[in-house]
Amino acid sequence: MIQSDEVRIRTILMRCLNITSDEIYKEEVMMDSLDIVEFIIQIEEEFGIEYNNFSDFVIHMDNIEDLVKYITCCVKEGR
Repeated sequence: MIQSDEVRIRTILMRCLNITSDEIYKEEVMMDSLDIVEFIIQIEEEFGIEYNNFSDFVIHMDNIEDLVKYITCCVKEGR
């Protein structure tokens, strides 16, 4: 079964933050700088893309839904 980009992104978040599938749908999940770096690395590896300014965007994210939408958009654009 092929997973959507959104599911793949949420799975990576759960793995990086060591949270459950119920917690991933909360409005906010706290990420420290190491979590952000690990998340970026795993997103790059999973989707075969490279982010240059992604870390700045992640630091200013308000919620997981915005983060998932942004990454999904970047993946589709091949960034």
